[in-house]
Amino acid sequence: NGAAMRIAPVGIMMPSEPLGALVAKVAETCRATHNTSIAIASASAVAAAVSLGISGGDWRAASGHAVAAARLGATLGHWVTGGDIAVRIVWAQELVRGKAEKEAIKQIVDLIGTGVASQESVPAAFAVLEVAQGDAWRAAVIAA
Repeated sequence: NGAAMRIAPVGIMMPSEPLGALVAKVAETCRATHNTSIAIASASAVAAAVSLGISGGDWRAASGHAVAAARLGATLGHWVTGGDIAVRIVWAQELVRGKAEKEAIKQIVDLIGTGVASQESVPAAFAVLEVAQGDAWRAAVIAA
């Protein structure tokens, strides 16, 4: 998840629209070290969420924007096998939606996964956001 964990500055720098331009900038920054479809999709999701948040969007809109960006990002870089990031973000959020926090955390750990692979860590982060209902402090506590 190296590309996703270092991409926030691109989300801060780039406007949320046009989305294609934001994703292209993400792909450019990934090219030297993480030029794969999964890395770019994951980083695009994070950058898009950050960008929309910076522009005043709420956490739900940022999640939707992240999914759209992940879909675009998945078409770039070298294709590698692995779970579809956009689909996994949607699935992860649906999996925990409406569940009690303790049960949701168990689902995140047991089913989504919390390893360093982007296919786990990025969907898990968006699932934590869902459980916390956009509350940054609660999300940090849940993640910890």
